Amino acid sequence: SARLSFSSGHTALAFSVATAFTGEYDEPWVAPLAYGLAALTGFARVDVNAHWASDVLFGGALGYAAGRALAPSRSGGGAAVAPLPGGSGLVVVAGF
Repeated sequence: SARLSFSSGHTALAFSVATAFTGEYDEPWVAPLAYGLAALTGFARVDVNAHWASDVLFGGALGYAAGRALAPSRSGGGAAVAPLPGGSGLVVVAGF
């Protein structure tokens, strides 16, 4: 439903993956390609009337923040999300 579209999960995922890739690879072409593809994902969601532009912008920001927070850095930091035994929830483990 158009009223329940906030935020764009597709765009959030695309930007989180793009952020993780740019943090992992030093090649100068990786960031423009990764973020370009993530942006195309957002444009496609708006183009097919699945989301408003504000949904996509928020999803992109959310994905970027998640990518920065959860992707390991070159210094060994980062975080991981794992299920708790028995399926009773999730645990977040961070390293600095």
